[in-house]
Amino acid sequence: MTKKGTILIADDKDIGRDILACVLKSDYNIVTAYDGKEAIECINESSDNLSIIILDIIMPVVDGFGVLDYMHSRGLMAKIPVIMVTGNLTSDISLRCYSRGVFDIITKPYDINIVKQRVNNAVELFLHKNKMEELLKQQTEELEQQAAKLRKTVKELRISEERFKMASIHSSSIIFEFDVNAQNNLILDGVGQFKSREMKHCTFENMLSLVHPDEYKHTRKMFSRILAGSSEEKSDVRMKSIGGHCDYNWFSVTLSPVRSHDGELIKILGSLRDINTQYLETAALRNKAELDMMTGIFNRATCEAKIRARLDRLKKGKRAAFLIFDIDSFKQVNDRYGHNVGDKVITTTAHLIRAWFNHSDIVGRLGGDEFVVYMENVPNEKLLLKKFNNLITSLAENAEDDENFPHLTVSAGACIIDKPTSFEQIYKEADIALYEAKADGKGKFKLFEQ
Repeated sequence: MTKKGTILIADDKDIGRDILACVLKSDYNIVTAYDGKEAIECINESSDNLSIIILDIIMPVVDGFGVLDYMHSRGLMAKIPVIMVTGNLTSDISLRCYSRGVFDIITKPYDINIVKQRVNNAVELFLHKNKMEELLKQQTEELEQQAAKLRKTVKELRISEERFKMASIHSSSIIFEFDVNAQNNLILDGVGQFKSREMKHCTFENMLSLVHPDEYKHTRKMFSRILAGSSEEKSDVRMKSIGGHCDYNWFSVTLSPVRSHDGELIKILGSLRDINTQYLETAALRNKAELDMMTGIFNRATCEAKIRARLDRLKKGKRAAFLIFDIDSFKQVNDRYGHNVGDKVITTTAHLIRAWFNHSDIVGRLGGDEFVVYMENVPNEKLLLKKFNNLITSLAENAEDDENFPHLTVSAGACIIDKPTSFEQIYKEADIALYEAKADGKGKFKLFEQ
């Protein structure tokens, strides 16, 4: 007959162990222990093979409750059924036993048939329970594997949907994807300056390195906002080809996140649409509207609008300056040399004024031979006087180098701006200073004083 398993009988009384062993040895392998310490040693050696433990409460060294506490600390109470043995069963003992997870309690003297039935019931119940738990564990693992496959399929479907959506919207664009985990870019389709074969193994950092330095930080922030939860990012940026052999061209960049149903970011899909021709045409039209046709510097309307905007943003404690330049005796230049030379004088003077001021300064022609400059971060009057003298010197050198260019000078009036004011007010103050400069003679500079 096949044995049902192994029973550990722990009892300090020989007769108690012998009776239980005699009753159960036909169905089970028997292991005995004299006290709780010896029982714990047996449990450590054979816990995987034990079908049940019969444990006397009162034992030397370590009692039955001590063995229960040890089994509980090892997580064994849920795996091995325990039947406690006592000669004096009270409600307090019952509570202490069952609260520790004991399956059953039998009392001395033993009823052999009842003991055997209770042991069999406990073993069969735990065997069934353990089998069910193992089956449940296997089914849970299988379901988790199936769920993982399903999540992967859903992700792939979402990516395919977004690819199709982006491809249909940007049919003439280059479509690429950025794997958030692998940090890999891959061109899916597209035409234009970028070629698919060039982008097969282009990494995220490689792609960013193609962006013009002026747009690099902005482009990186677009990706950061997508990672932070933005639904879409669009911008126009300058980029060059993978090989870096061509100039920067303008592209319209669109970034769209692909997220799972629980919001996890899977990939970032992007498109690059070549808008260089369109951008340059728009810029040319804008320049045509903003610039003075003869000189290439700002016209009166644009110059005034830009200065008004700067005045509105001028911070407290900052100093700015406004200057008006006027060519001395310009009417005589036209009368003596003709309008062609007069136009050349206006153009050359505008270019020299533009050259002697910073790129951030606003330089414009208000009309005729009158030019204005608005500049910020002006420490003192000496800077204005220095730039004026540089302009006078440049005009003289130009006349020396070009025999067809007349010797001439300009006069200038300026005002310092250190408090909120209007364009009308600074123009009035600089114009008064210009009038005073003209009254002093040619090639003079005057700063407005209250």
